[in-house]
Formats: sequence, structure tokens, C-alpha cells
Amino acid sequence: MTELVRETYRYRELIWALALKELKIRYKRSALGFLWALLNPALLMLVMTLVFATLMRFDILHYAIFLLIIVCSCPGRSSRSRSPTQSSPS
Repeated sequence: MTELVRETYRYRELIWALALKELKIRYKRSALGFLWALLNPALLMLVMTLVFATLMRFDILHYAIFLLIIVCSCPGRSSRSRSPTQSSPS
């Protein structure tokens, strides 16, 4: 575990550069562009906070932070995931 942290810290500049490159390429033709990568989870968290904390009245301490962790860790939220109706390239 410490080796993973050490390697991540060692290559942090490379990881940052690759992440920025990926986001720039992904949102190149988008109207909001790079900002959408930050706005999408934030807006989803806001809507879920309003629905579950206000309408359904869950009493969870720091609910917005809890919800942000849930939203950001969902594996099915990738824009690269294929729908079942899409065919694989041949």
C-alpha cells in the first residue's frame, strides 16, 4: 500500500498531465467544455441533496459530502460505457 502511494506521488505530474489531456480531448467540442466535468457531479449532488435531505428527510450528518462520495464512486457513470444496444466495433 505504501508503495502505491509512493509511486503515485512520484508520478503525480505525469498523472495530472494525462488527466488534463484526457479531459481536454473528451470535452473538445462541448459547449461547456472542461467545466462540464466538474459541474455534472456537483449538479447531480445538489439535486440528490434536495430530493433526499429535503423531501425524504434523511438525518445523515454531512449528507452532501456522503452523497458526493457515492456519486463520484459509481462505476456506471462513465461516459465511455456502452449501452446494450450498441454493437462492438469489428
